[in-house]
Amino acid sequence: MADPAPRRVRLARPPALANEPPTTPAPAEDDAGSLPLPGVRRVVNRAATQRARRLALLYLAVLAALYLGLAVLARSSHGGGTAGTSQDLELFGAVAFAFALVGVFLALLSAPASVEWTPTATVLVSVLGTRRVYPALPGISVRIARRFPPGVLSSEPVESVEIGARGVRRTYLFDAGVFTDTHP
Repeated sequence: MADPAPRRVRLARPPALANEPPTTPAPAEDDAGSLPLPGVRRVVNRAATQRARRLALLYLAVLAALYLGLAVLARSSHGGGTAGTSQDLELFGAVAFAFALVGVFLALLSAPASVEWTPTATVLVSVLGTRRVYPALPGISVRIARRFPPGVLSSEPVESVEIGARGVRRTYLFDAGVFTDTHP
């Protein structure tokens, strides 16, 4: 006996699924790692964060070279192998570590990861994810303090920008043109 011909089978969809609109993918996250909000304009601060990271690495390299040089000098000096010298090097190492932490922290926080403009505020998002909220752009004073050309520390121009509001002025690193060309 021959096999019967395959029979087509139609699977019925449940009525609830048949009337649903097709699903759309969720909005993609932007470069700063969060979903875009309506009415918010965000600019990612790439070159300035690159400059801050490279500056932090340069700072750590110079600090490590100084520490190693002074440690070698202390060990090679007369009486360098004594217990007192070892304790001094441990204390000096702890101080160098504290300087390294503070220096890297300050270098990285000088360049916000992004800036957001809303109708009521200007928000600077740090590399740690914290937000510093300023009034909307007409309510703050912005001054370009210094321009850095492209080079070893960053591949694009970077500006040191002073932002003042409510009697407080702070200086940040931003990509060139963030506050002069691209703000709403």
